[in-house]
Amino acid sequence: MSNPFQSKIAVALISFAALFFVIFLLLPTHASSGWAAGYLLGFLAVVLHYVMALLTKKISEQYIMRYYFVGLFVRFLIVLGLFLLLITSGKFDHLSFTVSFLISYIFHSKIDMIILNEKLTNQSVK
Repeated sequence: MSNPFQSKIAVALISFAALFFVIFLLLPTHASSGWAAGYLLGFLAVVLHYVMALLTKKISEQYIMRYYFVGLFVRFLIVLGLFLLLITSGKFDHLSFTVSFLISYIFHSKIDMIILNEKLTNQSVK
């Protein structure tokens, strides 16, 4: 990690994962499996966004909005499909799954937006 900003992001991610792990250990077995599945699905949603950002990095500016919205729609369908699949077929506590998914997705999305803002700010300064 080259700058203090990146180390703060790393500390935030590690702290959040540790907090989720402690909560996972404290929950009863049927609720902890839903908690873990929700966290991983929320994390997967943000990883899909990051992969899409890497794949569209070299696309010209005139086509970027088309690729962005198509990618957004595809990511939404993937996450929605997995969410529905886990809710309908999962043998775990649905409340802990849903709460964990929402918290994980919001947290990781915020970190992603902070990183994106930092990159855009650094690019505009150069």
